[in-house]
Amino acid sequence: MKNYSYQLLLLCFGLLASQTLYAQSQITGTVLDQNTQEPIPYATIVIKAGDAITTGSITNEAGKFSISKIAFGNYTFEAQFIGYKTVVKEIQLNKSVRTLALGMVHMSEDAVVLNAVEVTTERSTIEQKIDRKVINVGKDLTTAGASASDIIGNIPSVSITQDGDLSLRGNENVRVLVDGKPTNMSSRELLQQIPATSIKTIELITNPSAKYNPEGMSGIINITLKKNTGLGFNTTINMGLTHGERTRYNNSLSLNYGNGKTNFYGSYGNRLGKGVTNGFINRTVEQTGQAILSIADRTSQLFKFGVDYEIDDQNTLSIYTNQNILDAAFDAHRNITFSNAPEANFNQFDLTYRDHTNASYNVDFKHVFSKEGHFIELEADYNTLKSDTANDFVFNGNTPLANYDERIDDSRTNTTLNLDYVYPFSDNATL
Repeated sequence: MKNYSYQLLLLCFGLLASQTLYAQSQITGTVLDQNTQEPIPYATIVIKAGDAITTGSITNEAGKFSISKIAFGNYTFEAQFIGYKTVVKEIQLNKSVRTLALGMVHMSEDAVVLNAVEVTTERSTIEQKIDRKVINVGKDLTTAGASASDIIGNIPSVSITQDGDLSLRGNENVRVLVDGKPTNMSSRELLQQIPATSIKTIELITNPSAKYNPEGMSGIINITLKKNTGLGFNTTINMGLTHGERTRYNNSLSLNYGNGKTNFYGSYGNRLGKGVTNGFINRTVEQTGQAILSIADRTSQLFKFGVDYEIDDQNTLSIYTNQNILDAAFDAHRNITFSNAPEANFNQFDLTYRDHTNASYNVDFKHVFSKEGHFIELEADYNTLKSDTANDFVFNGNTPLANYDERIDDSRTNTTLNLDYVYPFSDNATL
């Protein structure tokens, strides 16, 4: 009895397998270019049942394809390849069609006729506005350099000395902002640390409004950092170097993800390498001279992360942070000579290590009214600086000075709250 049951079970499985095999078909064919009659390798073949993809394949190097084990039914056949129009055919598979040979499937090029082609370049341009001059930083040679200091030094009416002292129209009482916000760093350090590839625009505000608290200032230089705002996921990479006595590198990575309502963005920039300074000071009255050789090894990194959320058409909330990290070492050798008393000559060795972090945190809410240019904006900004500096001074020769060390720890915080309201009376008058 058990043997009969076993044989009956095998017979059932055999019948089921034969029915399943019999209920399947195969599709074959060759995909060719309609104009050249050449085979199109690696074209995509898709078999759909309605809107759902049932199965598919790709053509081989000879343009041939073969798809097996397709159940009986009505399907849509599609042949797809980049640069060609999609070929669509309705097919039917049943018991009488075990193998459907489509033969030659011809695809035609999907040509697009352009009315015009516009080529744009990223040259630096200058916009003159009522209260400021805006320099859009491009990728031409006028902006070549490793840091913000190198770029600003090429801007008319702005000058930077070899020591990094900044002046605007001959006045050194200049305030430097990043993204319109103050920092706790000196302008000299700040401009040396920001990589050139991270800068979008530089604004020279020679007639500051009350928004910038400009009392006693000859002007403001506002550096705007890059921020991607495109839809979807976007990435930009920039790399550069400058070479003189030493090679210095500056690189940046910028990315964002935007879905219409929300935009997440982040960027990273760095500047690293050594700089060499040679100098000689000759004082004819005192009959003294000073030869200087200084090597500066800087590594600065700049991070920016943020999110913009469009609550509705009139309200937007933005949050971001800037993080600036510096690790630097300065090695200077000074040789002081006395023409009238060579026995008094001596050498001075200065070794300085500097490590500091500057961080800014910003929250901004903006409400736009129905009238163009009419808005109110509330902004909170918190800024911190943690700086550690170690100086070692060593003297040798005939000098009354003794060796000494100097340690400086500096911590600062700054909080700013701004409420800005703008109302345009007309095209020529704004409150």
